[in-house]
Amino acid sequence: MSVLDLFSLKGRTTIVTGAGQGIGRAIATAFAEAGSNVVLTGMNVKDPEASETQLRGVAADLEALGGQTLCVVADMRRRDDAESVLAQAVSAFGAVDGLVNNVGGGTVPTPFLELTPQRWNEGLQQNLKTTYLGCRTVGAHMLERGSGAVVNVADIAGIGPLTWYAHYGAPKAGVISITRTLAAELAPQVRFNAIVPYLIRTATVDAVMKADLALEQKALSRTPLGRLGTPEEVAALALFLVSDASSYITGQAIRLTGGAQPGSNLRVILPK
Repeated sequence: MSVLDLFSLKGRTTIVTGAGQGIGRAIATAFAEAGSNVVLTGMNVKDPEASETQLRGVAADLEALGGQTLCVVADMRRRDDAESVLAQAVSAFGAVDGLVNNVGGGTVPTPFLELTPQRWNEGLQQNLKTTYLGCRTVGAHMLERGSGAVVNVADIAGIGPLTWYAHYGAPKAGVISITRTLAAELAPQVRFNAIVPYLIRTATVDAVMKADLALEQKALSRTPLGRLGTPEEVAALALFLVSDASSYITGQAIRLTGGAQPGSNLRVILPK
């Protein structure tokens, strides 16, 4: 077996949450290219009725690459939805070998003393409960099978201050924490690792940066490599962490920041 063979996911099945666009779409594409069956799940919270069309658009691209897919519209903040995703994946493919908890998202920047309980809870639901339910539901299945790998997508805000975003940084810190806890608790059968990105140039972030060149220059000045990351770079790291190439790695929160340090985040206000 060559080293490159360790990156193959041929014959395996991976669930990718938040797979309809951006980073999730890039991750799903990389996994399909590596030979995995891919369960695409997510829900467009701004336009729920568009969710299935969005997922099916991704599926069509993956199937063009020769991959097998399953689309499941699901709100990963809901336990019943998380359990339904697993049940449908097992029914379609027999078992689940990998999970990437990518779903989450930015929140409206709010000074802490103006942060309402409702907005605080929304941040926790979107960025921590989704990961908790994914880990709990699929982790139990993997433990019963005796193998599996989970990747949780966190954020550099979870390890450094980001003013006006306590309701985002706190749940992302929680994602890192439960990753480390579960890596110990479910070892040696199931591996858990986290990706900790800085700003990633998704289509949405790119539009914001192009509309505010001063903001982009400020972001780049905080990044030793002098550029933002790409969704494909997140996908490559996720592939590594799910594949056998990382079989001796667990409980790690790996920074994908271009060298940017905690506290480098900017208040990026995404369009509504």
